Amino acid sequence: MSQQSSLTQSAHSVRQVLTAYSQARQNLPVDELQEFADLTRKRITDGLTEDEHTRFVALYDRYPRKETLSLGDLSNPGPFGKIIPTNNKESES
Repeated sequence: MSQQSSLTQSAHSVRQVLTAYSQARQNLPVDELQEFADLTRKRITDGLTEDEHTRFVALYDRYPRKETLSLGDLSNPGPFGKIIPTNNKESES
């Protein structure tokens, strides 16, 4: 997979986490949803420390709608590069 397509997929994954926020909030506290979104972004751009990666996987395991996410190989703590903004109408709603 090229770096460009990997970055595009990663940006799409972050968008999925953020847009699924309202649907999942009944199952995870808001602070944990925000933490999961923050760790997802950091995983892509900077990579995660071992402790952060452990927490990221634990939050993912508790995430109620995994089928809505496309996070790739969870054993990879990143980084993957810059998040490329997209002009997606779904993300604006």
